[in-house]
Amino acid sequence: MFTIKAHNISKRYSYRLFSKISCTVSTGESIAIVGPNGSGKSTLLKIMGNIVSPDSGSIEYFNNQDPIPANTVMGYAGIVAPYVQCYNHLTLTENIIFAFGSVTDDATEILHRLDMYQHKDKVLHTYSTGLQQRCKIAMALLKKPKLLLLDEAGSNLDDSGRKILFELIKEIQPFTAIILATNDSREAKLCHRSIVLDKGSGA
Repeated sequence: MFTIKAHNISKRYSYRLFSKISCTVSTGESIAIVGPNGSGKSTLLKIMGNIVSPDSGSIEYFNNQDPIPANTVMGYAGIVAPYVQCYNHLTLTENIIFAFGSVTDDATEILHRLDMYQHKDKVLHTYSTGLQQRCKIAMALLKKPKLLLLDEAGSNLDDSGRKILFELIKEIQPFTAIILATNDSREAKLCHRSIVLDKGSGA
């Protein structure tokens, strides 16, 4: 079991984004971070993944109840976010081989599920924005993450892509701790509970 425990997390830039956020999420649980633009959804998700440091508060990480160093967390995590990119000068097949060493049966299955298999030998810079988003989802899931961080994961997806994404999230929920930052109420409803932010919350 993988667990994140956040204690009284606060962050500010030119104004206070949020303060004293506490939560716990473990394998089999999911949390949606919701709120208006500028409320700090992406920032809180980055803090939970040890990508950004909070101004105050602390986060503990556990694998099978054993504490693990914060700087190892991304080794357990898959992430889908606007600020995470695949290698656009490579094909999807080459991206998978670069990251994982080979194209396994699991990889082939995920590409079929995402309706991407027919595009696997095309260079990514030729992809539409929707296909590029599906590529990010594929790469995150192929890591078989214990923690899945989703920041606006449904962006650039058409209705078919969103349906596939939602199905995949439901399938992996029992085996993964999921944190999802979104403006989409349909995505938020996939999660067990929500953290609701408002610009300047806690001020």
